[in-house]
Amino acid sequence: AGASPEKDAADVEAAVDKLLNAQVPAGFSPKPNEFEKDDDANFHMDFISSFGNLRARNYSIEEIDKFQAKIKAGRIIPAIATTTAMATGFVLLELYKQLNALPLEARRNAFANLSLPGPRILLTEPAPCAKIKSGQRWDPEMYMDVDEVAYPEGHTLWDKLLVPNAAQMTLAGLLDFFKSTHSLLVTELALVTADGKNASIYSATLPTMAPKNEANLPKRLAELIEEKTGRSIASCALYPLNHIIFTTLD
Repeated sequence: AGASPEKDAADVEAAVDKLLNAQVPAGFSPKPNEFEKDDDANFHMDFISSFGNLRARNYSIEEIDKFQAKIKAGRIIPAIATTTAMATGFVLLELYKQLNALPLEARRNAFANLSLPGPRILLTEPAPCAKIKSGQRWDPEMYMDVDEVAYPEGHTLWDKLLVPNAAQMTLAGLLDFFKSTHSLLVTELALVTADGKNASIYSATLPTMAPKNEANLPKRLAELIEEKTGRSIASCALYPLNHIIFTTLD
């Protein structure tokens, strides 16, 4: 038998009380703000344009400028009042859980269809992030099984290796860091240029890269990144090196 309406109401009230008592930064006080796209002084469109482009960049979607974002924002008022508002509410509930470091069992996926009677809203527990382990993997580019070593064993796509003091480190220093700290040999390292192409700055497997390797090894990483990508990382707390390949010492 399903839960009674009284039990549902009590559960909702308990959840609301927990959210209201959540720990937030000192002095933090949320206030409602009326959306106005044509007032540049409120920075609403700056926020929407910037965050929209960040999300587009995550999924390799073409980014747009602020003026185009303003045109699109003017066409979605009905959506903001219905589906988008509901989705945003569910997302913010998950952010409250993140702030309180609640376990995975407390998180929820939400599936909603407002066109069905009810409407139909279904909440499910999310599955844990898949762990990457050592073993054989089918490589579609090589069209064969390849042996891979996971490092560290059982990591996920959300994990990362941090390189301390990387802003002052040379390329040679980076290679030495991975070798001495993690027992890993860098065999390939490339940077993504402004036009989306890969620019190799080190390769231990291509003989034609030997002169470039020699020239790049003494250079600082920050200098190489700015040279290849056209952007300064002076103000970046973190800069991802996604196009890097290792082999183990053994």
